[in-house]
Amino acid sequence: MRLLLLCLFVSTISYAQDLTTGRRSSYFTFVYKLTNPEAEKLHKNQKPSQAYCHSLHTLYPTDSARFQNELPVGHYLVLKTISDKLHYELVSVNNISLHLLHNQRDLLFTVSDRGGEEVKNAKAEIRNRNIAYSKKDNVFPSTDERDSNN
Repeated sequence: MRLLLLCLFVSTISYAQDLTTGRRSSYFTFVYKLTNPEAEKLHKNQKPSQAYCHSLHTLYPTDSARFQNELPVGHYLVLKTISDKLHYELVSVNNISLHLLHNQRDLLFTVSDRGGEEVKNAKAEIRNRNIAYSKKDNVFPSTDERDSNN
């Protein structure tokens, strides 16, 4: 009987998980779709809660590449665990891109759609001031000629 207990004890130890070299992250990374108000709250440094995990968009193995497929336009909460901590990231996929141009004086920028085409009729604002598109330079300048002449 003692020999049987000794064999069971030894076999249990040999199959136990080694915690020093075992996995320390979640097997899956979860991507949840968020509403615009939820994304705004997270952007303003509110910590996510379980209430944000209502619309699972996709999940993928944590050890694989980040996203297997391109995400549609919208806001997403990406969740995974590393060690004993929950890691989260707010990911926003937009239908336009802002490109800053450096001329060492002014803030100049262009706006393009997802296909790379320039959007010349975009509504641009800086500190609640409309920025008009300059057809001459093909950019949105942060200052216009009226401001630079004064």
